[in-house]
Amino acid sequence: MVSEKRKPWCVEPFTVLESKVFGPWGLCCRSGPLPYSARDVMPLDHFNSDLMKRVRLQMLNHQHSPEIEKYCFKCIEHEKNGVQSRRQGVNSTYEDMFPVVQQDGTINVEDMKFRQIEIKLFGNLCNLECRMCGPDYSSTIAARMKKEGTLDGPVLHDVIKNYNTNQLQSFYSDMEQILPHAIDIKFTGGEPMMLQSVHQFIEWMVDKGFNQHLRLKIISNGTKVNEKFLHNANKFRQFSIALSIDGTWDVDEYQRRGTNFEDVVNNIAIFKKYSDRVHIVGVLTALNVSDLNNLASFALHHNLKLNMSSVLVTPEELQVKVLPPQYRKKILKELQFNFNEEVYQALKDPEFPVDLWHKMLDKYDKVFEIIPELKQYDDRVRK
Repeated sequence: MVSEKRKPWCVEPFTVLESKVFGPWGLCCRSGPLPYSARDVMPLDHFNSDLMKRVRLQMLNHQHSPEIEKYCFKCIEHEKNGVQSRRQGVNSTYEDMFPVVQQDGTINVEDMKFRQIEIKLFGNLCNLECRMCGPDYSSTIAARMKKEGTLDGPVLHDVIKNYNTNQLQSFYSDMEQILPHAIDIKFTGGEPMMLQSVHQFIEWMVDKGFNQHLRLKIISNGTKVNEKFLHNANKFRQFSIALSIDGTWDVDEYQRRGTNFEDVVNNIAIFKKYSDRVHIVGVLTALNVSDLNNLASFALHHNLKLNMSSVLVTPEELQVKVLPPQYRKKILKELQFNFNEEVYQALKDPEFPVDLWHKMLDKYDKVFEIIPELKQYDDRVRK
């Protein structure tokens, strides 16, 4: 066995169980999809698969292998651009939870604590078309692309709904072995408030008594309320709701298309009835950095914590660095609140890809309505 104190390149593949909405398993919530799916591979088989064991050993030896380069590209990209990555954040916070690892990379579930379970097998049903999202995570985007003829795949993903009887029994059997050794369980989507399979799984956890020790977390776009779901969620040891809000009013409605911001405002009071841990998590993009002060004021007014540590990587034309450096300096100077360090790092990025700046202006033709100040920096040559 290797030492419990030996520090890997990243602790996530040692401490989390993660799947993607469209089926594949992952190393963490930010990783690229692994080459096998929860449609065929059950949770315990995945956790100690040959690939997982191999990646763990590579991380223990701090090898930047082709596999790590492939699956961990978001953290690698962030660190290359001087932005704190998820890897850096979780390593500094959770290294004391690092489990015993056998020489071949195996981890015995009964000898560990899962820091987080984030299984997204419950579907991509969602009512929004967020600009940084795609058809695998939003059925609304998938439906539009299908209508346009630009999508060959399915509109709806719901892995667990398509399990046969044996697969469903195996899944629940595995989860019954895993959940006693877990701390947090997290649901995203799609939109969790709309996902019936999530609701059924939460009811099952309550029936089994797992709610007594588990902390339940959901990420919601805040536009929908399901009070039966919220009632069951409130039975967990701790229940927190992260609201995906990227700006105020027209900014949020532009970045998260389909949002009625007034509905979000009204729903906050309902969410607070069921959880005293409601907060905002935003995605930092070129479209919303100019609205950070307004968003922070909104959060303060509603007594909500604001986390803007998630910095957009794709689509590349919406990265913060596509904005002209002089405009970013202006925003930086005008910030009135204390934000996550990632915000300052992104605004200070010395890189300025002019081609992506022009691509953003060409692709998002209403951006000047949302950010009128940007018009003075429009340097495109028109014929």
